[in-house]
Amino acid sequence: MGRLARHTVEALELAQLLREPGCRLVGLSETIDTGSAFGTFFYTVLAALDQMERDQIAERTRMALAHRAAQGARLGAAPTGWRKVRGRDGKETGLAVDPTGQRLVYRLRELRDGGLTETDDGADEMRVTVHRLLEVAQRAVCKEPPCRAAVDRSARRRR
Repeated sequence: MGRLARHTVEALELAQLLREPGCRLVGLSETIDTGSAFGTFFYTVLAALDQMERDQIAERTRMALAHRAAQGARLGAAPTGWRKVRGRDGKETGLAVDPTGQRLVYRLRELRDGGLTETDDGADEMRVTVHRLLEVAQRAVCKEPPCRAAVDRSARRRR
């Protein structure tokens, strides 16, 4: 039942929506049948337990991320063109160049500088993807966002 709704209120609203046209929820893995008073009660209890479990997972995740950030660990994956480096103790010690990823970033930069800014159907997806990858790569190298003037110049060049 945990995949049916994210919150208890949503699960109860769904059960109510189904009840109005005369339908009922019947669980296959749990013995739930919202056609009876006890079935509705049991469904409500399970929905509340599922929400509590999700909330606890979210709390533990937030605490673990805060702990890692306090230790100075990099959160998330390494930027494109880089890989995480670990010491003998298994802890992250920094970033190192990933030659394959660097070739990708270099090629994307060539494509962008060559004027490739859109997909075949005219959508801006390619331009946005290339721009984001290049921003991530530049932040990893420079530890700061790209110069606004440089971004503005490249945007004018594409138009």
